Formats: sequence, structure tokens, C-alpha cells
Amino acid sequence: MGLFEKWFSKQGPASPEEGNPAFAQAMQEVALHDTPENRNRLFSILLQTMLIVPTPELPAGWKPGFNTADGNTPIQLTVLPDKLGRKVTPVFSDLVALRNWDPNTPYVGLKAQDYFRVLIATNVQEILVNPFDPIRKRVRPGGRITRAEFAALAQGAIPAAENLDVGLKLHPGQQIAIGIPAKKPNPAVLDSLSAIANSRAEVKELYLFQLAAQANGAWSSHTVIGVNLFGTVSEGQWKQIVQELGHGVHGKLGSGESLDFMVLSNNLEQVRKNAVLVFQRS
Repeated sequence: MGLFEKWFSKQGPASPEEGNPAFAQAMQEVALHDTPENRNRLFSILLQTMLIVPTPELPAGWKPGFNTADGNTPIQLTVLPDKLGRKVTPVFSDLVALRNWDPNTPYVGLKAQDYFRVLIATNVQEILVNPFDPIRKRVRPGGRITRAEFAALAQGAIPAAENLDVGLKLHPGQQIAIGIPAKKPNPAVLDSLSAIANSRAEVKELYLFQLAAQANGAWSSHTVIGVNLFGTVSEGQWKQIVQELGHGVHGKLGSGESLDFMVLSNNLEQVRKNAVLVFQRS
């Protein structure tokens, strides 16, 4: 576990030990309203903030808590395999979020862009933002940053948005037809979705289907991931789950491919009869 890398840090305008409210608020806005404008704002704030980076061991001579490197100090990063065997590393918006994951792990503060530059030189595939111990409740919005995204952020650029719809909805009485897509997304997309669904206890099943829907006399076709949830889940919760699923396929869709997401309710049985089961919680 861990890689030994050199990193360079400058004091930023936001303090992770004081809660990093601008970054947390921007993540929450994307969780509730995943629009290009909100996502661009989140990335812009992220590039200006300091992050909490957990480390198995502090560099020699450093004290526990918040530190600023001198430009030549190596730090051991926490790198873990996810359920698909991909190398991921956790990072946190603030100290409260870190302690909700592990109350005892050492940490350092690192400016976000410098952190992304460090990761480019490693084999880390995704960053987990604000993961939490399942025995505790989530205290901060979270998600994943793909390698394609942090590669752009490392250069100070805002990652380009992909063709994803995380809020596809049907209207009462709208005519629809559901079937199996002629072309399925590549296995990396489906594997990523299954891994993320497995990490969220609220997700019962994921289905893949082609949806044709009529609106204003015209038909449109969508390749859809249907999300079946356990029990009663608040709007904020299901939007965050769908956002995480959407972020999980960033960089994995082929040229010209698109993927929509829909929380299933009234159309669940129709979907079950005409769709491909992608994930089912055992």
C-alpha cells in the first residue's frame, strides 16, 4: 500500500482544517444539480483549494496534523485496490471528512493542483473524494475523479464535460418503448457502474436498456442505466448516487457514445422484462 513521491505545496486560500466550506458547498451543488455550470464551478474552486491527503506515515521530522512541504519532502500516499482491482487513492475536503473515514490516520495538506501533478506520475486510476467508513454516516458530499479529469486539472484546465444525462425523467402519460440496446457500452463502463453500485448500500439493481420516448409528437432514443433503490431514498441521496454513477464512466465512453441515468419506480416491471441486468446486490 502506498507510493513514495515528491510533492510541492503552497498555502491556498481555503483551510481544510476549518471545513473548506466553498469546496464542500460546490460538491453539494453538483450532487443536487449536475449541470455544466455547477461542475465547472466545482473544478474551478477545487483548483484553488487545499486538500487533506491521508498518509500511512508522516515524513521524518514532521508533526501530526497540518503541514506545508518545502518542495523536497517525499510523502507516502495511501493507494488501495477497489472492488475491480483498480488503484484508487482517497482524499478529503476537510478534517471532519477524514476523521469520518479513519479517526487515527496521519495526514498532510496539499494544494489540489500540486496533488494532481503528483498523481500523474503514479499508476493511480481514480481519486475517491470523501470516502467514509460504512459504520458511520456520510458527513460530506463525495465522488470520484477519474484519471482523465485529474490529468486536465494537473495542467490547471477544467475537464471537458462528457455526454451524460444524470436526470432523465418521464412525464405522466408519455409513450415509451423499452428494449435491449443494439450496442452495449464497453465492459469497462459496466464494470465501473457495478463497482460504484456495490459501494452504495441504497442500490439494489442496475439495468441497461434502450428507451424510446415520445414528446411533442417526436420520438427520441436513449441508452439508459436504470437504478433500482431500496426503500425510501431522499431526492438529495438519489441524485448523489446517480451523480457518482455518472462520474464513474467519465473517460470510458467511446466517441459518439452517450449514457443516460434514470431512477426506476413506476416502470420497474416493464424494465425488468425488457432490459439487461447489470448489477444485483446479493
